[in-house]
Amino acid sequence: MLRIALDVDGVLADTMRTWISLWNRSSDQKLSYEDLSEWDFWRRLGISSGEFMRLMNEAWRLWRRIPETEPNLSEKVSRLKSLGRLDILTARPRGTEKYTLKWL
Repeated sequence: MLRIALDVDGVLADTMRTWISLWNRSSDQKLSYEDLSEWDFWRRLGISSGEFMRLMNEAWRLWRRIPETEPNLSEKVSRLKSLGRLDILTARPRGTEKYTLKWL
């Protein structure tokens, strides 16, 4: 049986759009989605990984605002599931688990 694994952040859920919205509301340094050219872009903003994660956790508390990464994603995921076992993975902290499950 084929096993397929999909990550939540950045693969299914476009969390960075919500993160950017939160950042832009609280900072004078405005950021666009196109500015995300590397994984650790937050270093260019002069913030710590802890501050990045704090905003990411806040984004998940606003889970209704997080868009899918592409149109018709649930149909595409269903098609993948028909090919074998499908696992949804994440490294989200326990504190955001309930929001992640609601989003899914």
